[in-house]
Amino acid sequence: MITAHPPLLRELIERCETLRRHLAADNSPETTRRLEDAAYTLCVITATRQLDTALFVARRQIAEATRQSSPSATEMPPWPPHEVDPGAGHARHEPRTANRTLQPRE
Repeated sequence: MITAHPPLLRELIERCETLRRHLAADNSPETTRRLEDAAYTLCVITATRQLDTALFVARRQIAEATRQSSPSATEMPPWPPHEVDPGAGHARHEPRTANRTLQPRE
């Protein structure tokens, strides 16, 4: 399923909620038109037909995107945590005598 970029969804949610509050306060034709435009855009992006449903779906998509982008506490990070240069060798992890021939004591 294709979803909108979370910052765009957040912006549209905020715009719709703000315009709803303004409409309740002033009930102007300009605010009504702006809310209808924002609601239409959010409905198109979320493939819904009503503003309340679009708001619900947008919030769910944001939550899903957030969950996918941050690993949960139970997930282990990939190992090794950094790139390993196979040509570099691991001499620093080997005992100091590993690369020397031991001489018998006299």
